[in-house]
Amino acid sequence: DHDMNTALIALLKTTLGSGITVYTGAIPEGVDKPCVQVSMVSNSDNRVIAGQKYGNTQVYRVTVFAPIQSQIQGILDTLETLDNTVNADFQRIFGQWILTEAKQPGQVLARAFYDLTVYI
Repeated sequence: DHDMNTALIALLKTTLGSGITVYTGAIPEGVDKPCVQVSMVSNSDNRVIAGQKYGNTQVYRVTVFAPIQSQIQGILDTLETLDNTVNADFQRIFGQWILTEAKQPGQVLARAFYDLTVYI
């Protein structure tokens, strides 16, 4: 749902602050400062036996990029503050750290993955 995506992007921008750019598409070539890229990885409804849908859940993968490994941890710590929160747009948000990769030789940015499960 487009509105939820918009609401989540707005929440991430507010949470992460002005120093971190939030991208919803590919990160442009040559970016050398901390940023995140957000994409929806699943969208599901539960159903009662009779067939009605309820409890829409969306999972967003937040990929964190930063030139210095320690900056990654700071962004992950900030994302973790969203875990188990509620706001006007979402009934509940659960955060889950997935993986932090070591920076590879020749790579400008280190990378980590963090999933946000959003209950609407």
